[in-house]
Amino acid sequence: MDLILGSNPSEQDVERMRLTMAELGVNESDLAKVRDRVNQSQGLGGATGVEVCANLDCNKHGTNKCSRCKRAFYCSKECQKLDWKARHKKSCGKTETSSVINPLDMLRNLDAGKSGGWYSGLLTDHRKRVYERLYMSFQLRVEDEYTFGGNMVGTYGVQADDGDPETTSQEFRKFYGLFKSKSFLPPDWTDSDKKKLMKAAEKNIHYALEKSDVVEKFGYASHEHVVLRSMAEQVLGPIGSWPI
Repeated sequence: MDLILGSNPSEQDVERMRLTMAELGVNESDLAKVRDRVNQSQGLGGATGVEVCANLDCNKHGTNKCSRCKRAFYCSKECQKLDWKARHKKSCGKTETSSVINPLDMLRNLDAGKSGGWYSGLLTDHRKRVYERLYMSFQLRVEDEYTFGGNMVGTYGVQADDGDPETTSQEFRKFYGLFKSKSFLPPDWTDSDKKKLMKAAEKNIHYALEKSDVVEKFGYASHEHVVLRSMAEQVLGPIGSWPI
């Protein structure tokens, strides 16, 4: 279960995931196969949109997209029919605001946060979402440090010490610097992107952001909170450490 939910999941999240896995007919073996698929997709190009067939018993490239949900890719009609009967019909068509969680999608998003996949699909049409994910990842980590690690950092540190908001701005710039030093930014990132990011971040990072806020904005089934937390963990380490 921690393969999907990460560290410190709530009892509600754990129970919800158990029920959903049972509903979708997904087991730990399926999750292991999906992890292999995520890694294979990233090896093929990840952010460029190359996908592996969604049929877990196939390793070919998936070039045909499900016409209903537009999220699952298949190499052939045969594989699509097999996957539909085995798994996909239980999750196909669920919207991002739905309360139904697809653990296979959640695992993909968890791994996306650990790689360049976090900006996949956001590079051109949704550039502002790239900026948003960066500063929201920082905001949610500040919240998690306070909630789970007992650390007063970011805006909480400023409020506790009646300090200067510039301290939070400096912390975010260091956070951004870690992304850059680890080559964790989009390959076509420019100085203009940095300026736009910093401008957008200044309007948001001085306010608290809770997981419930992320869920309210994007829907639980979007798994956005999973991506944001995974992104931050890759540059800062586990909750409880604050190297910036």
